[in-house]
Amino acid sequence: MIAVQVPGRFAPTRNKSWAKKVEGIKYGESTARCYLGSFLDRGGWYDMEPGDIFICFDEYRARRPGVCVYQVKENGDCVCVIDWTGEKFQRMWALELRDDIAELLGEKEKIQKAYLKKIPTHLLIEELSTRQEKS
Repeated sequence: MIAVQVPGRFAPTRNKSWAKKVEGIKYGESTARCYLGSFLDRGGWYDMEPGDIFICFDEYRARRPGVCVYQVKENGDCVCVIDWTGEKFQRMWALELRDDIAELLGEKEKIQKAYLKKIPTHLLIEELSTRQEKS
């Protein structure tokens, strides 16, 4: 696990502003509800795995949606892999970005496997035995 800080608001506004860790996609939804996962506090710190993905959404003046999709890297950095700003009153932003975010979720497993390969085997065995003792 890596401690990661979710960025704060991008624009000082009273409009919508939220962040959400994306753990899956619910096809058939065309709104932000298609992104399954838990909401995060803007500016808050969270434990995440390399490859985890979260969305930061801000609604700018004239209700223009702004979305930045972050991916957690092995060194703990959060990199904005999708930076998107919509037109005034654009409501279908979630549907427009859905397939790109689904592709990132597929890459997450590869990143996590590469991260585990760098951990010495004896440490992994030690962790597994600790988990078995707890259950």
